[in-house]
Amino acid sequence: MNRDTWYSLKNGEIAPFPKELYDLCMENTVDKVVLSWEGGSDEGYLQVTVWLVGENNWNDQWGRPDTMKAVVLVLEEKIQDWADGCIEYNGAGEGSPYGHDLTIDLTNEKVTLDEWWNQRVDDNVLDGPLELNGGEGQ
Repeated sequence: MNRDTWYSLKNGEIAPFPKELYDLCMENTVDKVVLSWEGGSDEGYLQVTVWLVGENNWNDQWGRPDTMKAVVLVLEEKIQDWADGCIEYNGAGEGSPYGHDLTIDLTNEKVTLDEWWNQRVDDNVLDGPLELNGGEGQ
């Protein structure tokens, strides 16, 4: 892969997944790869999660045999190295968390990019007169 080409998730750009990584994933019955970027405080963070065929929740992942846990860890590191080398994500922001989740569905050969953020929502709970304490007659 040409490391001079950078892709920006914030602009909706998705880097092509390397065939070498695809083949490694398929050899190890990987169903999905989820790359989760988070930013907002001037740093971007990436978490890579590999889901094997038949895994539906975190308990399934925790129940993996130790040998498979080691294989998945190596896959996650290789995928993170690839993403760090071609997908820019700086995390700049005013402090409110935001992020992007890229799901690579190997079984169905699809990709999904989701964007999320937190924002302040005001809900007027009370609108009434000002009460004073400590004046005359009190």
